Amino acid sequence: ALHSLNWIDVDNGRNNNINSNTQGNTDGSGERIGEGITLIGHSMGAGLVVLFAAAYPEYVNSIILLEGLGPVARKSVDAAQHARNAIQRRITSNRKLYPELSEGGDGEINNNDRINRSQGHRGKKKYVNLESAISARMKTAALSPGEQRISKEAATALVGRAAIQADQPFNPSKAGGKEIHPSTYDGPIYFRHDSRLMWPSLQYLTEEQVQALLNDAQCPSCLIVAEDGWPSTPETERMVRDILQPTVFQRLPGSHHFHADPEDASAVCKTIVRFLLKK
Repeated sequence: ALHSLNWIDVDNGRNNNINSNTQGNTDGSGERIGEGITLIGHSMGAGLVVLFAAAYPEYVNSIILLEGLGPVARKSVDAAQHARNAIQRRITSNRKLYPELSEGGDGEINNNDRINRSQGHRGKKKYVNLESAISARMKTAALSPGEQRISKEAATALVGRAAIQADQPFNPSKAGGKEIHPSTYDGPIYFRHDSRLMWPSLQYLTEEQVQALLNDAQCPSCLIVAEDGWPSTPETERMVRDILQPTVFQRLPGSHHFHADPEDASAVCKTIVRFLLKK
């Protein structure tokens, strides 16, 4: 039986900002959570799990990757184009965040104002209510690569925990927040995440670097992917499996958010428990 489990869910959907002291948080993690932790991550969170397990193997007992094959790799020959895309996105977005600094403007803003604007509501889309945001989330899944989808129940849960009431002051230093539901709130909302998290990166890891991280994350692992999940090439999946050598590998029915969809979540949970009992 699972008498005691020291685990951490690496969530990529509720991050408020990208200005927190991640160096200090990472360095302090071992002291707060102790050794022998099990990390579980979904999608981009799975990439963070591999990165942490590789960098701090002394703290990690096992890892569970849901619909994520580790950090994203890009071809090194495309580095200049990635940098250009990232810079252009920043230029475009900054014109919305700081209109007084656009061409012809003579305004000034301090660094704290820069942080508050990027993490606050400015430049973000306002949804008239949770239902409209939920519909938009379901549409986004349907338009994503492959045959992806997300149930109304899963979308409601994801939006409820990622949204903030439009009339609420935004506190970038406070992670998470109270979840809201259509049955209790029918007013306008914003998504709480820092909008800059959606910008393209200035630099990506190469395939060689990703392979090195997978090699260094050599602890018992569980890799679960969805039949209709985020597309990946057979070569990439084979490479990850060959290096990671997961104790449990399972391909289950469902889409990218199969762990949250009521019809598919049970099989995901059973597979995770099977891994935890086996390792």
